[in-house]
Amino acid sequence: MKEYPSIPPAGGSAFREFDAHLFDKLDGVNLRWLWHAGSGWTRSGTRTRLFDASDPDFGPAIALFWPP
Repeated sequence: MKEYPSIPPAGGSAFREFDAHLFDKLDGVNLRWLWHAGSGWTRSGTRTRLFDASDPDFGPAIALFWPP
């Protein structure tokens, strides 16, 4: 997965409606997930690094997005 830059806040630009899952961003970190049609969810990471279930900070988030 490639790293991506921080997204600047919208400055009054036009907004279009769409369905989304929203979470409070309390710690300043964005999480990302990689999904492939053939193998499903394969990787997880923050904006700048990958992590797995053994990560003390973000590992528990995997169970929220990849339920058994």
